[in-house]
Amino acid sequence: MSASPTSLPSSLQRFLTRSFCVCWLAIVGITGCDKPASSNNGSGIISVAPTPVPSTMPATNPPATAPTPVPAPVAAEPNSFDEVAAQLDRGGSFYAYVSTEKFLAGMAAQFGTMRDLILASPGVGGVQDAKSSEALFKMVTNLYTHSGVDQVTGAGASTFAVEPGLYRSKLFIHHRAGKGDGPFWSAFGKTAHPLAGLDLLPADTALAGFADFDLAEIVAFLRREIEQSEIPEAKKGLDEALKEFPAAAGMTLDEALSSLGGSLGFIVTLDPTKPMELPVPERKLSIPTPRAALLVQVKDDRIFKRLDQILGANKDVVKVDEGDLRLRTLPSPMPPPLELHPTVAQWGGYLILATDDHLVRAIIAAKTSGKGLKSTAQYAKMTSGLPTEGNGFQLMTETFGETLARVQREMLKGQPGANAEQFAMLEKFMGSQKSGATYSVSAHLPNGWLAVSKGTQGVGQLLAPSVLIPAAIGAGVALPVFGKVGGKAKATKSLSNARQIGTACKLYAVDNGGKFPKSLAALVPDYLPDATILASPFAPGVAAGYTYHAGLTDTSPAKTVLIEDKFAGAEKTRVIVRVDGSGEILPAP
Repeated sequence: MSASPTSLPSSLQRFLTRSFCVCWLAIVGITGCDKPASSNNGSGIISVAPTPVPSTMPATNPPATAPTPVPAPVAAEPNSFDEVAAQLDRGGSFYAYVSTEKFLAGMAAQFGTMRDLILASPGVGGVQDAKSSEALFKMVTNLYTHSGVDQVTGAGASTFAVEPGLYRSKLFIHHRAGKGDGPFWSAFGKTAHPLAGLDLLPADTALAGFADFDLAEIVAFLRREIEQSEIPEAKKGLDEALKEFPAAAGMTLDEALSSLGGSLGFIVTLDPTKPMELPVPERKLSIPTPRAALLVQVKDDRIFKRLDQILGANKDVVKVDEGDLRLRTLPSPMPPPLELHPTVAQWGGYLILATDDHLVRAIIAAKTSGKGLKSTAQYAKMTSGLPTEGNGFQLMTETFGETLARVQREMLKGQPGANAEQFAMLEKFMGSQKSGATYSVSAHLPNGWLAVSKGTQGVGQLLAPSVLIPAAIGAGVALPVFGKVGGKAKATKSLSNARQIGTACKLYAVDNGGKFPKSLAALVPDYLPDATILASPFAPGVAAGYTYHAGLTDTSPAKTVLIEDKFAGAEKTRVIVRVDGSGEILPAP
């Protein structure tokens, strides 16, 4: 007899009843029986307490207790994790730490091991070789230990989303308190300070960076290490450089270094009110007019006077002296649209080398009027929440990223040898790369270097200014590389074949009184395993792919061409191997 639609089998009823009781007891054990009927836990969620359990119910479950915390493991070897972690953001999309203390502390010993291995190698012989190698490794070891690199105990990085699509990234390199000796630490800033370079940025700044940089300390460190070394050639080279410097610079090296301040920077602007047309293939591309300047902090005008003296020989140089401003502008050496007016100026404690005098005046106006980039809403958004003091900063605006991407795309369109699929793939890739603004501040703290960045690509933005130009170059040449990759691969394979054939010829000559074979076929199979290598990758179906200049010997002029690919010319390429075994890929004449 089957069960009715509204009834369940007795076994299933018993199972459900028991399951319900178990779940009910679990809820009672977790929530407790003495809570009010409802409560607000502060999170906006209302929780309802269960109905009290009847007193007749057996108290079979003990009250719930909080889990016993598991103690954190203690590392058997000390590290700097806690100090590094204190500078990073937890709970973000990226977090990493590496301890370097033990590895770097033993690096000097590794140098000694490398020295011993080299001295014991068969290629090193005689007392003089041993002394030179010993002196070289001693100098390298001293450079390493005295620079302060060995004081790095660890490094960490993190990325934290401060809002959707906007990330704060941090990178921290740690040294123990009381350490941080040597130019690795002190030459790039000893203590954080207000970032004065920000006051010099015009409102249309697209890319900029300033940093503390004590060149005098670095040069003094290298001179001291070279002078204390036991390498006569190094000391001689230093002495000659110091003697030649005054003739080229018009002052001694010490005079030039004493004239420098402790920082340098660069500024790139894009003026949207003055578009400039770039001659890209088969079209014209309009971009905001770019200008650039290098700023070097100086203590006096000694270097400027020397440059002014050099420029004085050019009667076309325009000279301006207005109060604290001394400005020298050269006529443009290039025609439009890349017209430049190289300018040398000194103002406000900076020696300025600029593409034109307009940028110099824009820098001065930004400082004196307070209406530079710092007064814009874009700057306020970029810098919000980041340190106001440090030893350096790097900045890239959306305008720069968008302009660069547009130039790349237009130049890629005109590359020869690129088909539509290749361009579409690259354009899709480039279109997926965000070009938003990035701002980063670095500071030397009492226990290490901290860099804090805010941008649209996470931790990679910390290094954005450093990789910007290589990335642009890489994207700019990608399509022509795709177009030519087949030809280059064939040329590389052909050169490899030709070199193997050349080596086989030399081995043949050893066995035959220095004479090369009468034909390449004579090399098979004693000197070449089979004849397939004699076919050119440019024409794999042809058995004899290489021109062989018979009648030569191993004493013939070393640079005489011995072997040449017959078919490489179709790709406007020459592949040759010479008598001495050297090979080369050359453009076809």
